[in-house]
Amino acid sequence: MDSMRFDEVANQVAALFERCPQLSGFSLDGALCVADVALESVDLPTGAVGAEISRTLLELIDENPQAAEWLRGRTFVRTLH
Repeated sequence: MDSMRFDEVANQVAALFERCPQLSGFSLDGALCVADVALESVDLPTGAVGAEISRTLLELIDENPQAAEWLRGRTFVRTLH
C-alpha cells in the first residue's frame, strides 16, 4: 500500500476513535472480522461499537480495496499520552 493509501487508512481509524471515545482498541482477524473490542468501561455495550467499527472498515475497503490486505490481522489501539 502506498503512503497515500496508508494515510487514508490511518485517518479513518483515527476518526473512528474520535467518534467512539469509549473505544480503547480493537483487532481484526484474517477474514477482516472484528475479533476483539476493548472499551474503557465493561458496562458499555460492545455491539454498537462493533457495528461502528465494521461500518467504518467496510466504507474504507469500498473506497480503497487495497486497504483490506493492510487491515487483515491487525490490532488498533487508542494512543494514550
